[in-house]
Amino acid sequence: MLKSGPTEQVPVNVIKNALEAAARPQGKVEVKIQSGELQILNNGKGIRAEVQGKLFLSFYRTKPQGQGIGLMLVREILRNHGFRFSLQTRPDGWTEFRIVWEQ
Repeated sequence: MLKSGPTEQVPVNVIKNALEAAARPQGKVEVKIQSGELQILNNGKGIRAEVQGKLFLSFYRTKPQGQGIGLMLVREILRNHGFRFSLQTRPDGWTEFRIVWEQ
């Protein structure tokens, strides 16, 4: 299970990003909790292929007002706590951030 402390910042950052990505007419964000995993999905524009590999780099940003530290911080917190995670746009067009805490 997600521990208290810095891990609380992870869902805050990821949900904030999902809300910003889905900020358009008919935009949606879904949060799903299943056995051993958390999924945060949005139906925004999706992640372009040329951006996919850069998302977790320090100071890389896709938003003019961004600082480029949110996803880098998320990555470090999740790694330090031993969680597996992924961020990708699925074939159905939904972008999914998945966090897995059970083997």
